[in-house]
Amino acid sequence: MKKLLIAVLILAASIPAVAKDKTIAELNPNFEDYIIQAMKPRNTGHDAFRRETQPLALLHFSDVHGDWSQLDRLMRFYDTYEKYFDDALCTGDVVSASHASGFGPWGEIKGSERVMIAIGNHDVLRDHKDWKVQGIWDDLLTMTESYYAYLAPSIEHWNVNYEKGRTFYYKDYEAKRVRLLVMDCMPSVEREPGAVRLQAKWLRERLGEAKEKNLAVVIAYHYPPTNITRFESNFTCIDRCDTAWTKETPMYQQIVDEFQKAGGEFVCWIGGHTHYDCIAYNRNYPKQLCICVAGTNREQSEAWDDSMRVDGTRSQDSANAFIVDTSNKLIKLIKIGNNSDNYQRPKNRITIKYDTRTLITQD
Repeated sequence: MKKLLIAVLILAASIPAVAKDKTIAELNPNFEDYIIQAMKPRNTGHDAFRRETQPLALLHFSDVHGDWSQLDRLMRFYDTYEKYFDDALCTGDVVSASHASGFGPWGEIKGSERVMIAIGNHDVLRDHKDWKVQGIWDDLLTMTESYYAYLAPSIEHWNVNYEKGRTFYYKDYEAKRVRLLVMDCMPSVEREPGAVRLQAKWLRERLGEAKEKNLAVVIAYHYPPTNITRFESNFTCIDRCDTAWTKETPMYQQIVDEFQKAGGEFVCWIGGHTHYDCIAYNRNYPKQLCICVAGTNREQSEAWDDSMRVDGTRSQDSANAFIVDTSNKLIKLIKIGNNSDNYQRPKNRITIKYDTRTLITQD
C-alpha cells in the first residue's frame, strides 16, 4: 500500500499543473496605470486647470451574443476597477441569435444588473429559425416588449431618467458635464411609426435641455452611421466598413446636426454591431464621430473582426474604457483586451479632439 501511495504521488507530480484561467485584469496589467493617467487633470497646481471638470469614464462593450462566460469575465474586471468608472454600458445584441435564444442567463451573472443596455437588432428578432427565410427581420418585438424583456429587470439600478415601456432613456453626469442618451435603433416607420415619432421628439427635447444646461452629449446607439466614412486610426478596421441597416438613423443624425448648429456640444455616438473596432462618421455629418467597439462574444467576433481571439491571452477579451474630457474636448479610449489587428497595428490607447475631429495620439 505504501509503495502504491508513493507511485501515485510521483505520477501526480509528473503531470503539469493546469494553469488557472487568467482574469482580464491579469491579462491587462497596464490598465490601471493607463486609466489613472487618462483621468488626471493636466495640472492641478494651476488655478485655471484646477477648475477643470473631471472626465467621465464608462466601461463600454457590445455584442455579447449570449457568451455569458465572457460577460462574467467583464463583470469581474468591472468589480476590480469600478472606482475608476462612472458606469458600464452594453450597446446591444446581448442575446445569441434572437430573443428566443434567451436573455435569462444575463441576470444570473453577478454585477450584470448594473450594466446599462441599449437595444440591438438581434435582441428584437423573435426567433431566427433559418437566416434564409424570407421576411425573418419582419417578425420583431415591439418597443414595449423590448422594454419589459431587457430593461425592466434592471433599469431601477441604473439611476437613469426613463419611462416604462420606452427603450430610450438618459442620464446626466452633471459633475462631468455630460448627458448620456441611450436610444433604440430598431423601431421603423413601417412597423412602429408611433415609436419612431416618440423617440425623435424625445431626442430633440433632451438635446435642447442639454444645451440649456451646458451639457455635452454622448449618444449610445447600436448601429454605426449611414454613408460611412472612416476616421483613419489604428482603432478603425481596414478590411470592413459596415453601415446602419435602418433608414431612420439619418433622421436622428439630422436632429443632432440641428443641435450642433444651434450651439450644442456633441461628443460622439457610441455603439457596436460591427463586431470590430471602428471610428467613423456619416459623410453628410462629418462633425458627428461614431465609435464602435469590437464584439464581446469571442467566437462570433473572430469571424467578423480583423484580428485573432485566442483563449488565455489578452486577445480573448474586448471592451473599451471610454473617457470624455469636456474641459479639453477630448475622447480617450483605452483598449481592454484585444489590442492588435492582423496587420500588427497596436490598439492600446487613442485620444481624439472631438470638436475638431483631430487625432491627437495613438499607441
